[in-house]
Amino acid sequence: NTQKLFQIGLCSSGKLRSRYIVPWFNKNGDLTGMTGRYYKDFPTEGIVKWRHEGRTSEALFPIHLNDSIIREKKEIILLESPGDCLALWEMGKKNTIVCFGTRASSKVINYISGIYGLRKIWISFNDDRGVNKELAGNCAAIKLKKKLSKLFNEEKIGIVFPPNGCNDWSAYWTEKNKKLLTA
Repeated sequence: NTQKLFQIGLCSSGKLRSRYIVPWFNKNGDLTGMTGRYYKDFPTEGIVKWRHEGRTSEALFPIHLNDSIIREKKEIILLESPGDCLALWEMGKKNTIVCFGTRASSKVINYISGIYGLRKIWISFNDDRGVNKELAGNCAAIKLKKKLSKLFNEEKIGIVFPPNGCNDWSAYWTEKNKKLLTA
């Protein structure tokens, strides 16, 4: 159901061949870009796991599905990737915006600033402890919190990582639903 709602499909040719395609739409439902996620867990040499077509700096994904949810809840969760967004959507957390990496674009920050009565901003990038030495997601979350603290009361901004030692929300959802996936 989530795949249908997000209009996800498998690409068989072109630049995004052998990737699951996640299209991005604006609030009006117009296609603005897409992300391709390589379908295998570990890409072969020279193949990047995620590939984007369109300007990620201009994307507010999945705003076409959740703008009213975010505004009603007055709470937003900032994520690194569409995969994390889909995993949280499956878990009932639909108030997310994808940053397409570890920085929030000015478009994302402007959107957040326009939410009247916003109560909480959660930064939930990947928990890179034990995965890489740079701790990219962890350091970026702290850096983004400092940046957002210049615009919002610091008490409104929190950092939360996926539980159970999982690097990202996709891994957590997979771990949580292993029985479903093998049935």
